[in-house]
Amino acid sequence: MTTISRHLTVLIVSIAALDIVAAVVFYHLHLDRNPGTNQQIYVGVWTVLSALIAVVQLRKIRRERLAIIRAPRTPGNPAAPSGAPESKTESEPRKPGDPPAAP
Repeated sequence: MTTISRHLTVLIVSIAALDIVAAVVFYHLHLDRNPGTNQQIYVGVWTVLSALIAVVQLRKIRRERLAIIRAPRTPGNPAAPSGAPESKTESEPRKPGDPPAAP
């Protein structure tokens, strides 16, 4: 499992767990039967916590994606974009201005 997949899984599971816990507490405290300020505050806190979890995990996913994009590109690197320039191999002829190949 890649790091991005792991962060995405953590995001989904965290939000699902928060929703389950929040819904159980919501009905256990009978907030569904008493509409008003308490219910609005509870739902507001629930929404803010969901947004916080999402922001934290999406930042981690973004950081990993940027690390992949900025990684050194070599012919054997599967993370390199498809249009990335490949380094020359020994089988390709060198042009007069090219530096010598590294050992």
